[in-house]
Amino acid sequence: MFAGKGKPTAKKASQDELDQGAKFDTFTFLKKLGAVDIAKRERLLGDESTRKYMYCVKFNKGNLEVPVAAYLITRILPLMKGM
Repeated sequence: MFAGKGKPTAKKASQDELDQGAKFDTFTFLKKLGAVDIAKRERLLGDESTRKYMYCVKFNKGNLEVPVAAYLITRILPLMKGM
C-alpha cells in the first residue's frame, strides 16, 4: 500500500485482498509450492505482538519456492499494481 507522498507501507491484508491483488488463489498456490501451513502469526507462531493478525506461511527447510513466492505476492505485486 502507498502512504502519503507515494511511499509504500506495510498493510494487514486479508486473504481476499491478497487474492484480488494477485488475481489468483494465493493460499492454494503457496500450498501447491509446498507450504505446510498458512495462518495468522498468532496461531502459527504464538505471536502476541502487534503483528499477530498478519498472515505467515510455514514451509520445510530447503524449500525456497514458498518464501520467494510469498514475498512476491505480498511485497512486489502490490508495488507493481500501485496498490
